[in-house]
Amino acid sequence: MPGDLRWLRAGTARIDNIGDTVARFLEVRSRVTSLAPDPPGPSAHELSRAPGISELASDRAELRLDNAHFRVTEYRLERQSSLPEHLAANQVLIAFDRVDLLRTDGDDRSRTLRLGDKRIAWIPAGHQVLKNLGHGMAHFMTVEIKPPQRYTDYEP
Repeated sequence: MPGDLRWLRAGTARIDNIGDTVARFLEVRSRVTSLAPDPPGPSAHELSRAPGISELASDRAELRLDNAHFRVTEYRLERQSSLPEHLAANQVLIAFDRVDLLRTDGDDRSRTLRLGDKRIAWIPAGHQVLKNLGHGMAHFMTVEIKPPQRYTDYEP
């Protein structure tokens, strides 16, 4: 159904559309592995200790998928409303409709994200605040690409 998420393990070779309409989907793959160098941004340990945005703003952010590789969150931000500051991994932001967002990072640098319907933007890891600058509801999704968990029960 529209908006459904599916997790497919590596090695999936073929997807067939067996329906009566055109199938449109977004495929996200991660090149992060436990053997590769650490990607920029917070470690898996730092992310595990920080509250997720779906906990901080449950009225505006709904966790849709959370596994060892990705965290997918759907957002609905009213006009001129903001998300609280939160720590996020590197992510892809997907606009369901036109969105005008102001992203402020942990160093108080701001960047405007103006995206049309079904457009995407790359957002680097770190602390961030997102504010809806648009005239209506901002409806979007983020796919966070988690860094590898190198050690179990690791505590620096």
